[in-house]
Amino acid sequence: MLSYFSESIKLSQELGLKLTQIDNYKSLYEMYYLQNDAKNALIYYQSYVNLRDSIFNGNKPKEKPKENLLAETKELILKKQYLKKANEFKLLGIGSGGLIIILLLIVFYQQIRIRQLK
Repeated sequence: MLSYFSESIKLSQELGLKLTQIDNYKSLYEMYYLQNDAKNALIYYQSYVNLRDSIFNGNKPKEKPKENLLAETKELILKKQYLKKANEFKLLGIGSGGLIIILLLIVFYQQIRIRQLK
């Protein structure tokens, strides 16, 4: 399914079908969001919002309508989720590293005890 949308984006870019491109970016965002893949969801959501705004806002003055504020809020939530997962991964690495060091110290201590008993 993901490859379908990716291929559709390529074709819509070649053919200049901006609305199809917008729909595909939004669909990919939603699929990654449902899979809890915040990083990819954020990438496609930003592409969706940027293309949508460039088409529908055109040369209008830059204002912050309610829809744009909701989009920015959604984007911030996705960034927060991504950073939270990155921090969890770092903590997991630190914790597992500490555990490995403790296990190595125990093995080293046991080796010393065995040598002392001989």
